[in-house]
Amino acid sequence: MAVYKQKSSDSWYIDYYIPGGRRIREVAGSSKKLAQQLLAKRKAEILEGKYQVNRPDPIYFREFAREFLDYCEATKKRSTLRFHRNSLNRLGEEFNEVFLGDITPYMIEQYKIKRSGQVSPSSVNRELATLSHLFKLALE
Repeated sequence: MAVYKQKSSDSWYIDYYIPGGRRIREVAGSSKKLAQQLLAKRKAEILEGKYQVNRPDPIYFREFAREFLDYCEATKKRSTLRFHRNSLNRLGEEFNEVFLGDITPYMIEQYKIKRSGQVSPSSVNRELATLSHLFKLALE
């Protein structure tokens, strides 16, 4: 747990871990003293079990893939939509019944290994580009 200031910013930041090992970094204000006070408050909340992480409801990969395709249909060319649809069909074979937040780098690596034996490396990279785009949209 730390209080720090980035060279490129006038703001102070705090850095701490919550139960489960997730790292949290947040802007604390314009003074070091305020940042130290906020960090002390966060530590107390964590110890008392009152700290709540604002996380959205979990959503299955297949459900968000449908939303992603709707987004692509409205904003992308037909050829790009077809490309994403094909990639999502392949990705869905592996991830349809998994929550988006539960997909780990290890699972993605396993997918890469599995698909590398079936198609060319560039095809795997294209599918992973679709997955990356999907995750970026999910974060927004």
